[in-house]
Amino acid sequence: MLDEVMKAAGIEVYGVADYKDTLPGTGFKQRELFDGIESVIVCLIPWDTGKNEGRNVARHAVGRDYHAVASEHLSVAAEILKRAFPEETFKFFVDSSPIAEVRAAVLAGLGVRGRNNLLISKQYGTRCAIGEIITTRHFAKSKKAVGGCFDCMRCVDVCPGKALSEKGYEREKCVSYINQIKKELTEEDVALIKKVGLVCGCDCCTDVCPMNRHADGTGLIEFKESAKPVFTPGMDVSDRSYNWKIENAERNYKIITED
Repeated sequence: MLDEVMKAAGIEVYGVADYKDTLPGTGFKQRELFDGIESVIVCLIPWDTGKNEGRNVARHAVGRDYHAVASEHLSVAAEILKRAFPEETFKFFVDSSPIAEVRAAVLAGLGVRGRNNLLISKQYGTRCAIGEIITTRHFAKSKKAVGGCFDCMRCVDVCPGKALSEKGYEREKCVSYINQIKKELTEEDVALIKKVGLVCGCDCCTDVCPMNRHADGTGLIEFKESAKPVFTPGMDVSDRSYNWKIENAERNYKIITED
């Protein structure tokens, strides 16, 4: 049943976790949860558009906003399920979710958590968004994925802000966090943004990950057809994931282009 639903929705990789195993959740959208949740159907939405030489935005931001694209596919799947099981409740989330998405994806057998705190899937490496449909209907949970992170430590070694270590991940030191949060930058922050050379995000840890060696160009057609790998101030980014951070993008562009 789920195979047919996901195929109709254009979702190739998915798995199921028992909701109780995913607890505790995050602090996002808790009010949108409902009673009687049994299963979490976790879906991967691949966004990688290929090499894109000369790009100055993170790989995930080259194509259309992945939140919008993922929502389009998940809404189709949720609607089909609602029609098939009208007595049950189905609701989907992307990114800003009450479900701890990486942990749920691991529980659903979709991959492993890397040292960079990201899901690493067999099909897409780290280059995918995670979405999920929560439901009152019980579906059989998926088996755990085979294998794991290589622990090669390349991501730890290359991290420009030293946000990664054997102790884990420190968000405040991550360049992706630094160049997107609205705050007054320190000299160290400016130097890191200039070093990475992206107006949003940071791909350093994922670019060196050996589990991404097969992931170039694995994204959906929606991302490839809408690719804009180079940002310049004044361009239309209304359909990009960094649109709401446009002031930051323009500031960061100035930083990375200064002599």
